[in-house]
Amino acid sequence: MPHRISVEPLDKLHQELLDDSSLNLNYLVLVVASCVIATLGLLTHSAAVIIGALIIAPLMNPLRGLALGALIADRTLFRQCILSLGAGVGVAIAISALLGHLFQRQFGIREGQVREAESAK
Repeated sequence: MPHRISVEPLDKLHQELLDDSSLNLNYLVLVVASCVIATLGLLTHSAAVIIGALIIAPLMNPLRGLALGALIADRTLFRQCILSLGAGVGVAIAISALLGHLFQRQFGIREGQVREAESAK
């Protein structure tokens, strides 16, 4: 016989995810910080820095909320999480593109240099 979960823990989880998945200034600051750290880690070829950025990235709460919202058919939670994820990913892509463009000469290798290195082998 399957065990049923009491309603209180589920309601508590629902409320926590609703609060933690909201699009607010703290969420956006953490997205920006993790994105800057991850981009600089990619530009410097540092796996440790990239992993550090993953630790502070706040995208897991909206992902958990999205899953719970889909599971219990809560449109409010689902919509809020989609909005938070969309804004977070959009900000991350924009910042990464900007940083990549600004620092490409300092950290990057031009395509001609890659071809020269391959032909020298």
